[in-house]
Amino acid sequence: MLKSSEVSSLFPQGHRGRRKEGNRGLTFRVAVRGDTARLREVLGEGLENGDDDIVDQRNPVNGRTVLHEACAHGHIDMAKMLLKEFNADVGKTTFMGKTTALHIAAAAGHRKICFYLLVSGADVHAKDKYGATPLHNVKQLDVAKLLVQYGALCSVRANNGKSPVVVVLGLEGDHSKLVHFLEKAGEEQERAEFEAELEKLKEEKLHRKLLEEQRKKAILEENRLAILNQAEKEYNNWKQARPPTPPPPPEVAIKVTMHTSHHGRGTTRHGTAHHELLLTVYNGNGEEQPAVLLCSKPLEKNQKYVLLSKVKEVEAVSKIVLSVKKKHNQPFRVDFPIEVGISGRKYRSLEYEGAAAIYPDTAGVEIEMEEC
Repeated sequence: MLKSSEVSSLFPQGHRGRRKEGNRGLTFRVAVRGDTARLREVLGEGLENGDDDIVDQRNPVNGRTVLHEACAHGHIDMAKMLLKEFNADVGKTTFMGKTTALHIAAAAGHRKICFYLLVSGADVHAKDKYGATPLHNVKQLDVAKLLVQYGALCSVRANNGKSPVVVVLGLEGDHSKLVHFLEKAGEEQERAEFEAELEKLKEEKLHRKLLEEQRKKAILEENRLAILNQAEKEYNNWKQARPPTPPPPPEVAIKVTMHTSHHGRGTTRHGTAHHELLLTVYNGNGEEQPAVLLCSKPLEKNQKYVLLSKVKEVEAVSKIVLSVKKKHNQPFRVDFPIEVGISGRKYRSLEYEGAAAIYPDTAGVEIEMEEC
């Protein structure tokens, strides 16, 4: 005959399987009894033996986990231990009814357990197979206040069309305070939902307005750029079609050297006469060069003047005309010779001696020039 140890070695999996089933059945009995210390030992042994699903396993009889049993019987220390030490699934549902631990605790009226489930991540909007939320299961006012505080909606309806208020109205006994609270909370939630929807509509309207303004600005900018591009294109076409503008004629420096001697009657009491001297230059072909203002300051008696200016299109000088603007009635004299320097050439008046009297507001004095 085989010994028991030899039989165990032949069927190791079967023995461990029977130990798992035994430990699992024990966990539910210990959970219902509320023995937290013993449940900790049983769960620890199961995990050591490789039973990783022992914490969140469902009871084959009622489909509940050990957390469901702890919540149903009000064992808050056991519920805390399961969530904190063994990381029990707070959202695990029963097998048939798809009921969460929060559904069960709310129906049983265990407010503290509901609070600990909520802070551990329980879904206050979870629905069972009938479409009911934990708020549909409440019978105590304090539990209802807690669930509403964590966002439970009083207007949600189960599959049968009933809201939490209608469910409470169907309960036996006096639940007037609970009904009043749920009705008032529902009104406040509806008002808050309406205000949130209104605010959302305002934001959407403002957003559409901003988008429309941006669209209009984009259209205006596009039109502006199109106008600028068209104007630039037309200008380039015109620029290419028009004849080239000839360059302006170069300016040539001219230097006039002369002596002045006033008549006795032409001097002022200050000893000077205020005349503005003008010069007209004729080139070798006899063409007139526009008058150039050479001097706009008083011409003093017996002074040598070297006047500098610029003229255009003059290559040679055949004659010059000196004239003055009227400042006084008296004339002034220009003594010969008069010298003109232009384009690197020097010219001198044909008269080398004497003087020319120039009267204001007259045609002036023509002076023939020759190249030196």
